[in-house]
Parts: sequence; C-alpha cells; structure tokens
Amino acid sequence: MGLSVTALSLLFASTTNTTAAEDLRLSIAVAPMKNIFSKIREPLERETGIRVVDVNGTWQGVSADRVLLDVDNGTAEAGAGGLDWSNWVEFMQEKGLKVKNLKDMRYRVIGRDRTQIVTHKAVGVTHLSDSDLAKLLSGEVRNWKEVGGKDLPVVTIFSKVQMVMAPYLEKIILGGKPIRKEGTIYTDTIPTLLKAISATPGAIGWVPLAAVTEDVAAPKHSTMGRPLILVVKGRYTPKIERLLKFIETEGPKYGVAR
Repeated sequence: MGLSVTALSLLFASTTNTTAAEDLRLSIAVAPMKNIFSKIREPLERETGIRVVDVNGTWQGVSADRVLLDVDNGTAEAGAGGLDWSNWVEFMQEKGLKVKNLKDMRYRVIGRDRTQIVTHKAVGVTHLSDSDLAKLLSGEVRNWKEVGGKDLPVVTIFSKVQMVMAPYLEKIILGGKPIRKEGTIYTDTIPTLLKAISATPGAIGWVPLAAVTEDVAAPKHSTMGRPLILVVKGRYTPKIERLLKFIETEGPKYGVAR
C-alpha cells in the first residue's frame, strides 16, 4: 500500500528539518561554563545545528591558563575565559606559561560573570560594603566582629580555578591592595570551595553567582561582574560567527548577562 499524500508530506518535512550536528571544539573556563555554555548548549544545537564539544570532557570548566593553551596548541577551535584580555595575558606571564601564537589571538566579549561573595552561615552579616570586603579580603580585618558580625576569626578560602578573578577584585574592590595569601586555604574546584566554606566557621570566598548553593550564606554587596570573552587563534570561522551571533541575539532569552 502506498503512502498517502499527508504521510509523504510529513515524512518530507521531518527529513528536511533534520540538520546533522556540526561539532565545535571549545575549551571553557568555569565562569563562562556556568554563565553561558551550560545555559545555551542545548538550544544552540537545536536551533543552529552546532554541537559544543568540551575538549576537557568535564562540563565543569577548567582554569584560564588551560583554556588559552588549548587554543594556542590547536586542541580547541576557540576558548572562553572569565577575565579581560590584558589580565588574561598577565595571568599567563605570572604563571610562566608561554603562548606561542599570542599575536594571532582575537577575542570578543560574549557576556558578564556575576560574582558572589559567600561565607559560612554563622558569620552573622547580611550586607558587606566595598570597604568591608576590602578589609576582609586583604587581611586587614581578622575577626568578623570588626564588620558587625559574630566573634569569629576570618578564614579566607579560595578556589584555584577562580584566582583569575583576583586582579579584578584587587582593582575594583581593594583599591590596588593585594588579596590575602597568608593563611588562605585553596581548593581545586568550585564545589570543593563551597563545601569547605560551609564546613568552616568564619570562612569567606567568592564564586560565580550561578554556582551559589543553600549550604553557604550570600551577603548582599555591590554588583561585581567581569567580562567573559571568547578567544580564537586567527580568523573567526563561520561556525564561530554563528555561535557569537546566537549568544548575542538569543543568549539573553536563556539567562546570559551582557
């Protein structure tokens, strides 16, 4: 028995609307992973046929130095980081890492990372001024009672993958003072940072706003947001151009901050 005209029409429509996914190999740092790619990954593939492949295979995000090296050596077609370009280059230099094709790198801002200060729930503060934050993060204040909180020692706990945020905080919040290093505890990931802060009375650190959990306190403070940028080696390919256009035009619909 032959197919009806209606059945043939439906079959034709389903066939012509199916687009083979086109892989795009990206290396993605924690902040753009949380703020952009975890939000647009599925609609990007559904609406454009571009399937993002995380070259590091975790979908959790990696450090900014790893991202730039992945782009430099060709492992990734593009990389996304959570800091402005000049700070990114300085960060690589401070770590003694050479980017062989630095002069060929091009970048574009694709969003903003909203950063949230997090503390142990027992510190007893619900709001922190910029002055309070500067004193806490620099080590000038060593007890929470000095900023209106409980009588608890201040314990700074930072994530290694988020230390690229340090230059931004030192410039915007600390007025050029360095962030405290003496006695600071460092964790490898955002989840382990949150776990450490929730288990340590007096602890303070920072995470991407999208990563905050109910296990920690999130006091109100001034808005802090650094640029999220996409970097490529050489020219923007048609796939990259389609990705950039999607983030710009459709990203806000999925919660991407500009």
